[in-house]
Amino acid sequence: MKNELRTPYHPPQPLSTHLLCRDALKTLTSGNWVRRNVSDEVVRNRKRLDVMLRERKGWPERLFHGDLRCGPLFPLPRKVRNPSRPYVLDVQSQCDTESDYYCCQGNTGWCGHGDKFCDCPSCINYKSFISAELAQWQPLNGCHVKNFTQSSACESMSRGISSVTFIGDSLVRHFFSAMVILLTNDPLYGALKFTTPTKMRDICKGDSQFVDSICHVHTAMTWRDIMDNPNFCDGWARFQISYVKAYKVETAGLALLAIKKLLNKVGSVVLMGIGIHNNFNASSVIQFYLEPAVRLVSTSTNGWPHLIWLSTHSMGPLKPINYHRDQGNPAILSFNDQLSDYCNRHNVTLFDTFNMTTGVHSFDGTHFGVGVNTMKVQILLNYFEETFTR
Repeated sequence: MKNELRTPYHPPQPLSTHLLCRDALKTLTSGNWVRRNVSDEVVRNRKRLDVMLRERKGWPERLFHGDLRCGPLFPLPRKVRNPSRPYVLDVQSQCDTESDYYCCQGNTGWCGHGDKFCDCPSCINYKSFISAELAQWQPLNGCHVKNFTQSSACESMSRGISSVTFIGDSLVRHFFSAMVILLTNDPLYGALKFTTPTKMRDICKGDSQFVDSICHVHTAMTWRDIMDNPNFCDGWARFQISYVKAYKVETAGLALLAIKKLLNKVGSVVLMGIGIHNNFNASSVIQFYLEPAVRLVSTSTNGWPHLIWLSTHSMGPLKPINYHRDQGNPAILSFNDQLSDYCNRHNVTLFDTFNMTTGVHSFDGTHFGVGVNTMKVQILLNYFEETFTR
């Protein structure tokens, strides 16, 4: 059974081959995605997969009208769970990137090309978006992202870490899933519970492990879920990992309970991140979620667990229009800035990945797939080795 589930895993290789740089969470998150030289067939397969992922979330298969109209003035239908109103018009239509009219002038609602359509406050150049799964991450400063395999990651973490607990919303859970995929060396099924029925394993395999529809209930979250999988570090890891679904301010009690269990546990790390389910109300998140966690950790007699705050991703154009005001990039940037300021003043480690997701394709405008999340894991492992490995 164990060998049957294993598949080759090849993490994306960063382009930079220069020396390793210190302060990995800062130096390695500043960079660009650079398109790899792949065949047209690979690109077509990626687009077909993106359509499938999008449809599973209820988003339309086709993203442009075909009459050069685009933007929020000419929205597309999205499926919702409402029998009396199964569709809502709240996905802004795009422009055909395979035509000469690939930019949308949002204020007028027309597709075109040139500065008038591609370079203005309401303009979106759809040709500029990149798929992280078809790209490589290149730090701007020439630093090298050490590329961990299952074996090297398990060995490195076992030398200085006793547990890693991910706490937060679906963005954090996807980060956790990418970590599990690496540590099981199983990109097809690694993030799923080992006991997932065969039919659901087939539906939820691969990139579908990052889609929050029918599949997220089958993803591994607890340490018990991870223990059930013999592929996790091939059964010899000396650390634990888990995810806690404390996804908004109102569930802060769950986060605090998880942290309390880790007080004074040497080598324990907690990664936390929320915001979207509280419409990026920074003062509320700080006062009722992060600050209580910081105060709790301060009661530790030896400084453990080590706390890391996870910033929120960039919003993509497939974000439903109704959420643009409260959950758009201006709101996200303001939220991230306020949380960053708090973290700097209270000596909380910050992992800011907004830059890593700007201009990157998201299948629903909020979540990112295996490409972004795998690179986040690689950068985190670089930080772990730099900070904790003995």
